[in-house]
Amino acid sequence: MATKEMARSMPDLVGNPLGEGVADMAFSEISFTIVDPDGAVFETRYPREGIVTAQSIAAGARVGASENVQVTVGVSVKEAKAAFDAADAAAAKKADAEKEKADAVAKKEEEAANKASEDASKAAADAEAAATKRAAAEAAQAKRDTEKEITYIVEADGPIDGITYSNFVGNKNGQESDTVSRTGPIVKKYRFDGDDFTSAYGFWSLGVGATAGETTTSITCRILMDGTEVSKQTSTGAYSLVLCNAGG
Repeated sequence: MATKEMARSMPDLVGNPLGEGVADMAFSEISFTIVDPDGAVFETRYPREGIVTAQSIAAGARVGASENVQVTVGVSVKEAKAAFDAADAAAAKKADAEKEKADAVAKKEEEAANKASEDASKAAADAEAAATKRAAAEAAQAKRDTEKEITYIVEADGPIDGITYSNFVGNKNGQESDTVSRTGPIVKKYRFDGDDFTSAYGFWSLGVGATAGETTTSITCRILMDGTEVSKQTSTGAYSLVLCNAGG
């Protein structure tokens, strides 16, 4: 037994936008072909806003399932293609502009993040350097706090022809001489670890000797430990030698 073909009612498309007509035919499951005024077929895309100027099957007529309706739109394929191309170009331009804007924002955010990272790294490095410097200063201060300052002073009423400083501290012997003739007072300072003066080393000795010049009548030497005088001697006469010693 043959299957009866179902017919559909053809909608009235003329005078309406093509997009609406296409929707109506698709809803009614009507097969169709769209052409321009010259009969050229729109193969892929068609101008949805174009106005339908003719339809091959009249409105209200029954359309068989095997029939195809030819719908004419008042826009040529060439015009539609130009419009499509223009729209595509505008969309691409807009997309490029949006991408460029997004890239600029992303670049700015990346630069800000990099700068924040660099600033954080620099701040960390500065903090580390400051901490190292502070620790070094504290260590130096702690060392100074345990040190003893030895001061040698030589005074005369005339030229001093030469001075010799002798330090035996921390089981180490040191000597320094100054043979340049000059007028006083002459002050020389040394710093030693306070532990070097403890009994662990058994012995320490400090000494300074100075020679008076030809026109000098009096010459004096002094030794101070942390500002406290521990030795003082005076000699008189030209070329006289004065010696100061302290030890423990």
